[in-house]
This record gives sequence, C-alpha cells and structure tokens, in this order.
Amino acid sequence: MTVELFAHPFSSYCQKALIAFYENDVPFTYRMLEDPGVSEELASLWPMKRFPILRENGSVVLEASIVIEYLQVHHPGPVKLIPADPDLALEARMLDRFFDNYVMTPQGKFVFDALRPAESRDPYGVEDARKMLDTSYAWLDQRMQGRTWAVGETFTLADCAAAPALFYADWTHRIPEQYRNLTAYRARLLRRPSFARAVDEARRFRHYFPLGAPDRD
Repeated sequence: MTVELFAHPFSSYCQKALIAFYENDVPFTYRMLEDPGVSEELASLWPMKRFPILRENGSVVLEASIVIEYLQVHHPGPVKLIPADPDLALEARMLDRFFDNYVMTPQGKFVFDALRPAESRDPYGVEDARKMLDTSYAWLDQRMQGRTWAVGETFTLADCAAAPALFYADWTHRIPEQYRNLTAYRARLLRRPSFARAVDEARRFRHYFPLGAPDRD
C-alpha cells in the first residue's frame, strides 16, 4: 500500500508536511479533503477531524511534526530533516515547537477570529496574538543573524514548520522592514523548491483567506 496523506493544499500544517514529502521525493497518494468522501473518511480515522493525517499499512499518523518524523524513519532520503547529531536534533525539535506555538498559533487566532460572527469576536485575544507575533519576530530576527536556516546551515524539521508559519503570519501581521534577517529568511524559504511547490499548489485557494490574501508572494 502506498502512503496516503489526508490534507488540504491551503492549510499551513499540511504545507509543513508536504515540504517533507517534496524534499525527499516520497511518493504518496494525495487524499485532498475537498474531494468527495475524503472528509468523511478522515473523520472515521480521527474524530478531531484535524489534518494532515498519514496512513500506511494500517498505521495512522497524526500531527504534521510526527508525520515528518515518520517519513524520516520509514521513508528516509538524502535530506535529513531530523539531524543525526542528537543536540542538533533537539534544537530542530525545539524550533519546530517555537514556530507552531508562537508564530502559527497566534497567526491562526487572527484568522479564526475573522471567521466568527461579528458578535462573537475576541478583540482582546487578537491583540494578545499581535503582541506574541511582535515578540516572536524580534526574537527570530536576532536568532537568524548569520544563519541560513533555523538550525544553522542544514534544512530541517524546524524550517518545514517555519515556512508556512512565516508565510501566513506576514500576510496577517506584516513583519517589520527593520527585521532584515527574518525577512531574508522568509524569502529563502519561499525560494526553496519544496515550499515553492506547496505555495503554487495552493494559489487557487487564496480567495479563502478571510483577511484578504495580499497581491504578493
């Protein structure tokens, strides 16, 4: 049985997993959630109905970070997204959690709030998310000084997380121009063939972005 990936091209977490597939040319069957019956099948596999989900030989793997770990164990390729050095591996996992928790999560707060009815919106929560992004941007700009990727010169799990997180966060709450290290890193991520492919595959869905997708990227 081939690897199946239940995903949607416009989802940031699905893009994170797709980068890993594309980095090592791992073949898979794309179970796109807009196709008939796929959402129902996803719900039968995982009642939370969150994606991406990987399925292979009866095994179901949840969460984008774990999907990437699974690919390295079961479908290894030339690009080692989890470094062999244990300390670098810990650093990659640490930065993966940073991008998910302190960039992707506050960015999502803006989006989910915009999708709510006006009377149910949470301006306090959105402002708190804005402050978190500001803090994250400042920290990342310092960290990326002298670095090509999040963990030095090697593209890792952390960069898989960073690419869609920074892509959508900059749409939502623009990265200040003075953060040149961070803006240059985001630009490098967009030039990475694996992420460029994921971005191109999602272009036709940009009208879904509730805050209005900017005419760039």
